[in-house]
Amino acid sequence: MIEQSRYPPDVIAKETGFRDRRHMREAFMRDFHLPPQAIRRNARGAESP
Repeated sequence: MIEQSRYPPDVIAKETGFRDRRHMREAFMRDFHLPPQAIRRNARGAESP
């Protein structure tokens, strides 16, 4: 959902089982060493020709 939707992080966090946006960010930082917003930006940059 981070990479392919335009939902705000609050909605994505709730829809994917996180308590809130902060907990989702903590999980991303722990597992990917990047915040969700950076992953979204990177995915959108890859879509550009």
